[in-house]
Amino acid sequence: MKYNESYLKELPCQIFDPIPLGEGAGVGWLKDVDSMAIPEGTMLYELVKTGIEQTHAAVGVVVRLRKELSLVKNMPVLIAIDQVRNIFLDVKMMIIH
Repeated sequence: MKYNESYLKELPCQIFDPIPLGEGAGVGWLKDVDSMAIPEGTMLYELVKTGIEQTHAAVGVVVRLRKELSLVKNMPVLIAIDQVRNIFLDVKMMIIH
């Protein structure tokens, strides 16, 4: 995330459906909560940060990020995943000029 922080802070989320929450790594399911709202005005940086910080949201955020990046038209985007052991540590998003 650190290599593309400035770009992620400039790109607003365009999809505002709730993020589904899943089983958290090593902590099971949340009680009585199955989704997380994404408010209007949220930037992609905040979305990615949420996926890193909230283990229950990680998978939903990766799916949403892919959808969000497919809507970016003002710059080319490439997503490369290097090893799946910890997807948020190893996802390298490159915005190419």
